[in-house]
Amino acid sequence: MRFKYYPLIALLLTVSPGIRGQQAGDSLTLLYRHVYVYGNPDDLSTRLKDSPFSYYHNKKFAFISTDEKYPRYYKILTPQGDTGYVRSKMVSADQSMSYTRLREEIDEGLRSKDPGTKVHKSNLDLPKWASWAIFIGILGLLALFWIKFKVIDDWFCRINSSNTRRLRKAWFIKYSLIPGLVIGAMELFSSKEWEWFRQEGFQIWGRYPSKWDWVMWAATISVIIVALIAVIQAFRRFRPKIALFYSLFSLAVIAVYYSAGIMIGFLVAVLLLLGGGGGSSSSDNAPVGTVRYMDGNKMVKNSSGGWNKTY
Repeated sequence: MRFKYYPLIALLLTVSPGIRGQQAGDSLTLLYRHVYVYGNPDDLSTRLKDSPFSYYHNKKFAFISTDEKYPRYYKILTPQGDTGYVRSKMVSADQSMSYTRLREEIDEGLRSKDPGTKVHKSNLDLPKWASWAIFIGILGLLALFWIKFKVIDDWFCRINSSNTRRLRKAWFIKYSLIPGLVIGAMELFSSKEWEWFRQEGFQIWGRYPSKWDWVMWAATISVIIVALIAVIQAFRRFRPKIALFYSLFSLAVIAVYYSAGIMIGFLVAVLLLLGGGGGSSSSDNAPVGTVRYMDGNKMVKNSSGGWNKTY
């Protein structure tokens, strides 16, 4: 009886080619403006020199195969004829996906142009002065929290014991802010490496294609070390239950100030770039997708060698 279902299964496979999986030669649409390809996914220094690729190219990758060793990657052929590996989530095998449709979805707020960012479309259009006022207000609150942190630390100490040693300074705030400033400031020295490292360039240990990546790696590792020391210190100062809450609180504070440092460092770098006429990313030999600043506008290089304004 089971044999009677075979013709039906064969028919479904025929009319539904997607069920058979991707075939060598299938085109893969790039979904983001920064898509990186590696000769060896285990070695970040093998990043192809033409990276980042982008949907600005209006060109697609050609699928070669999957690899059991790298299940999250596709082996592909680039438009330049190079063979490498790309993260499978960075491309789409949907043959109906066009770059016109892709850009329309991005412009309509239905799709993100950068991986890992949330897609949202807001009708709230704040003037620039209001945005700056909000940002400065947040910085003011963070500065006040830093100054008043001893009050919070004293509260934890009183709950634990009157003999609990107080912190003289909120040292982990300072040492989480500084690495963030370093990473944010890397936009000034190498915007290409800054974009790559933020997107997918961090490994606990690995090889990197640029000296600036090692600077950002060292800053990130230092924050991890600060977090570990803060947790160890909490368990040495408090009883286990209170130490657990204090550790979680400390980790949240470290994350906030580290992120604030990145934002501040980035804004300072951008202001310096604007004042300096574009900085290190202003070369006309820059690859497609490179960012530069002209007359106060953020521009991205397109496949024809020109520069498109971005928002």
